[in-house]
Amino acid sequence: MVFYNICALFSGCGGLDYGFLLYNEVLENLNKKNLFKIIWANDNNNAACRSYSKNFSVELFDNKSQKEKSGEIIACGDIRKIDFKQALGTEKIDIILGGFPCQDFSVLRGDREKKGIKVKRGRLYLDYVRSLYILEPKLFVAENVAGLVSANKGEAYKKIIDDFSNITNAWKEIISEYDVLYKYNNIKDKQIEYDIIFSKVIDFSRLGVPQRRKRLIIIGLRGDLSKKLQEKGILDKLKQNIDDYLSGKDSIFQKFPLTPIEVFEGKTLINLSEKYKKILKEYEKNINEIQSERKVKYYETVWKKYSFDIIKDYLWLNNNKSSKKKRKSNVEKSKIKREKNNTIEKWMQINKNNQKIDKWVDIQNEYSNIINEDLSSLTSKDIDNIMKAHEEVLKELGYFNNPIHKHQFDDNSHVLLKDGPQVVERMKYIPPYENFSFVQGTEFQVKGLMSNIYRRIHPLIPSTTIIGRGGGGTWGYHYTHTRQRLTHRERARLQTFSDEFDFCGISSEIRAQIGNAVPPLAGKRIAKIIYQILETMNKA
Repeated sequence: MVFYNICALFSGCGGLDYGFLLYNEVLENLNKKNLFKIIWANDNNNAACRSYSKNFSVELFDNKSQKEKSGEIIACGDIRKIDFKQALGTEKIDIILGGFPCQDFSVLRGDREKKGIKVKRGRLYLDYVRSLYILEPKLFVAENVAGLVSANKGEAYKKIIDDFSNITNAWKEIISEYDVLYKYNNIKDKQIEYDIIFSKVIDFSRLGVPQRRKRLIIIGLRGDLSKKLQEKGILDKLKQNIDDYLSGKDSIFQKFPLTPIEVFEGKTLINLSEKYKKILKEYEKNINEIQSERKVKYYETVWKKYSFDIIKDYLWLNNNKSSKKKRKSNVEKSKIKREKNNTIEKWMQINKNNQKIDKWVDIQNEYSNIINEDLSSLTSKDIDNIMKAHEEVLKELGYFNNPIHKHQFDDNSHVLLKDGPQVVERMKYIPPYENFSFVQGTEFQVKGLMSNIYRRIHPLIPSTTIIGRGGGGTWGYHYTHTRQRLTHRERARLQTFSDEFDFCGISSEIRAQIGNAVPPLAGKRIAKIIYQILETMNKA
């Protein structure tokens, strides 16, 4: 067995890293000889490091800059004080992973606070650059918030990309940053650069995550390896394949995303019709009672449009309509006429008793035919494809036929978080996918500056971004009328963590770990691309 060795920086509890280990299971099932192996990881948060140690079965070292034992470790401490050459010794590193601190770049913060690269914490990306210079991995993957692209009018992003690309030039600045902390007399000057083969903000919901989470992903390939692939004439095609896959170009989830109700209940939509209808109907009385400016608009533009049929509403809410209707040929019109009784309306009638679909369909091949179709032409086979894709991801995550409410977890992440009576009453008047604005001008009004304040998730729409910190009203709220805050385990499922993943720390620390993590399912998809790049290089 041959391993691709990984060094993980700013690892948090390990969402991205966990995805790479999950992909190992796929590789083992395919009898692949090369697997991923995490050699060394680092984070500065003790609770996150404890979670990492527990779930990855690695030893935890506090404030250690030197690897004292053989085997994998998570080093808990300030990365600025870590000497990578000492810490990893003679270990050969193939990949460096990490999401350098992003709070100063986040679009969730106001422009006055978005100082970005001028802030000391924002400059921790230089430690990532430093690791590239010292360890010279074949590849690196960096993750950050979408707001990094626009921070400081784009200057921060431009500077970071330039430093990642031209490591040698950045090294001079790094030495000046670390002249007190470290002496680099034993580091020889060298020429090293990385080709940024992918740098784009991607929506993880397109990869199967039940959450609208947009993140910047940067993938760099060492210059000498990039040149080799360019000479072989395969680099451009490889870059296009990476872009197509991570952007979800041909993904069924691009238009038909996985939903919160499915990951909470462990069933696909067709088996949740009555539950969905009950969830919405419970809001009817309070919606009629509340008098607010937002309620008036909502009632006409949203509430009246609900059919209370789970499939119809799912398709409508996720905006699955072509922007332009294609003119159909006579042959196509005849085909549609012949299949009139096999359309979505017919499918809904057949499945009104939640009959299970047993027929296997080649999802990816079939889906290519419906991705750009107008909803009116979707057939029962198309809907079956969509539901089958959802079922496969639920199985992949371990959620299928495994409703969350039936479990109690050792880390108490299932425990309902208590809210005050005012919040309890307020939330009764805020329907799914609405926020604080729904009760403005009433006795329940609050000051709100961000759209995520008292935002309820919707059972049929990918949740808004799960965040790691914030004051009152920023937790994310359940779609059930009598519920308020999401539990930590519900937030973990929206982030696609395995139910077997245990979190360490107090409630606020667990919240931060979950909200700051890369969804493991997204990490697994990224791992697939990284593996393909490495295998392509091996064959070149």
